[in-house]
Amino acid sequence: MGLNSKATSFADSIGEMFDVSPSKSHTSLDDEEFLSRIRGSYLVWVQNVLWVILRGYDVLRDEMRYMAIRSVKRGDSFYAGRVMRRFNRFTHELESESEFFSHKTRGLARTSLLFFSLTVDAKKYSIEEAWLSIGVLFNRFLSSLKRKYGKISIVRVWESTYRGYPDIHCIILFQDKEFEGFRDRKNKFRVKWERERLSEGWSMGFADIQMVYSIGGGMRYLGKYLSKSVCYENASDKTLNCLALCWYFHKRAFSLGGDFVAVYNDLIGTSSNSNVKWVQVRFEGDPVPVSGVLKWVVLAFLPGDRVGWGRFHMLSRSDMVEVADDFMYARIK
Repeated sequence: MGLNSKATSFADSIGEMFDVSPSKSHTSLDDEEFLSRIRGSYLVWVQNVLWVILRGYDVLRDEMRYMAIRSVKRGDSFYAGRVMRRFNRFTHELESESEFFSHKTRGLARTSLLFFSLTVDAKKYSIEEAWLSIGVLFNRFLSSLKRKYGKISIVRVWESTYRGYPDIHCIILFQDKEFEGFRDRKNKFRVKWERERLSEGWSMGFADIQMVYSIGGGMRYLGKYLSKSVCYENASDKTLNCLALCWYFHKRAFSLGGDFVAVYNDLIGTSSNSNVKWVQVRFEGDPVPVSGVLKWVVLAFLPGDRVGWGRFHMLSRSDMVEVADDFMYARIK
């Protein structure tokens, strides 16, 4: 069993405590009760601190070493920081892209970049049906755009309504198509002739479409939505809904498609390549590992907070006694 399947099993076991396992259907519940159960289960899960215990052989000390890492959970401060750092670095990477038009334009504007807000009609779907269906129907919507206009690239984020229904916000770059439009009374640029053709592939509800003057500007606009849905502390009801439902339905905070994927992968790869070995060098020029542990493996999971432990904590022998006791207790149960 791989780590992903183990994580899913763990999420299922936590969910079963509250009868909200992701592998179960809850069509017998009304929307309010369904949302209440998911939110309650999520808050218990995210507030339950979990440590990952790692073990590795130290070739310099000729001994086994142990390290604890505080698990990152969707919605905690570590998760929020990591998501926003990656998104902001990606945004910064695209800032140098030229503008399609000036945001001060008063006349005709032309652009290949559009901002979509896609909503769900609550009369057609329950909350559970909406979240289960939206991924497939969004992909169909994108396929429809590709058939009409050719190659596209996309960045997508989620939002939840107060009632718990999903909204999609995304920027879509059309490689082979340019749209024309004007500023409306609310100072938003609207496509003049293609709005119905652009939105007809979205079957779940309403599609709001705006023209975007630059990729960097569109990314910053998306970032405002993303920043409101990544941390549960002091969160609004909409934010808690989004975090809980994305957790339950296994939705990524943001996703990419088309040419944006390669840009993001290159950016992340250069900053977090696990294959890079940091070394010191002897006077003769021979490399020496800074850490004697060349490979860490997962040993166990340890629940509960630990006073004095930071984000990363090297375990002492006394720590290992506690870990061993807790781990054996978990295995006996």
